[in-house]
Amino acid sequence: DTYGEREDAESLQDLKTQSLHIVFPTGKEFHFILDVSVGTTVSLELSNIKCVLDDNGCPYFENVLSKLQKNSRLSNLTLNNIEITWNSFFTILQLVWRTNIEYFSISNVKLQGYLD
Repeated sequence: DTYGEREDAESLQDLKTQSLHIVFPTGKEFHFILDVSVGTTVSLELSNIKCVLDDNGCPYFENVLSKLQKNSRLSNLTLNNIEITWNSFFTILQLVWRTNIEYFSISNVKLQGYLD
């Protein structure tokens, strides 16, 4: 209940945890700031990701994933309940491919739009 009083309401604090599961609100598209370059997280799970307004991608979500390259300890990434365009889906795969992640899983994916 007190989160956001001293911190930026759109960002998470510097968490020192090995396993982190973030569940975003369902049923709507939203923007968030999450710095996953913190070197203590080994396992990250993100749930309820919706990026389908247009086929220009999800720059804020892709920015989060691009920071995964800076976290050399992160070895497990799980994405659950994703509603995304085909182009954004392939961008996500390319971003994760360039990381040290050993175990990557995606479940309950709804792909929309057309593949370029």
